[in-house]
Amino acid sequence: MSQAETRGSGPDALPLLGFRIGVTAHRRAEDLIAAFERRGAVVLHVPVLRIGPVAEDTALLADTRQVLATPPDITIVSTAYGMRRWAEAADAAGLMDDLVEVLGRSRLMIRGTKARGQVRALGLDDAGAPDGELTAELVDLALAEGVAGKTIVVQLHGYTDHHQLERLREAGATVLAVEPYRWLSGEDLAPWTS
Repeated sequence: MSQAETRGSGPDALPLLGFRIGVTAHRRAEDLIAAFERRGAVVLHVPVLRIGPVAEDTALLADTRQVLATPPDITIVSTAYGMRRWAEAADAAGLMDDLVEVLGRSRLMIRGTKARGQVRALGLDDAGAPDGELTAELVDLALAEGVAGKTIVVQLHGYTDHHQLERLREAGATVLAVEPYRWLSGEDLAPWTS
């Protein structure tokens, strides 16, 4: 069978046969690689950035202990993945029950349905979300309700929007930022092929 015939449209078609594809992602790379390989591609995995392992994230553990020592009035959950990693780290450190208890006493504001699902998977209930899915909209909502004198925990995602944290501080809130995943250089990971 020729390469042109293999690239056809039938169930046995391999439209990427003969292609070599580089995947630079770390998170969920296996799914993407498998999809390319099913279609006939040779895949080279070279993550440019990777997410640091939960077990090695001493900064997240320190952030968690700070939240436990300074229980928040409001908790802003920005991503389901971040909330899941935070819970995994707390669980590994034996702090899961304490974290769930402390967060359960705060007003949980969430960014989107995935974050809501993760919050509920922990047995917690949220106070709702704005119509959009921007961190700025959550901050707007918190500011409208009043944050002066309150402690607010903001679960960060891959990009820290310092402007939103400053808006809360300028309105009189004490802001604790928790970064459940940190991007590290992918240089430590040796490229592999499938």
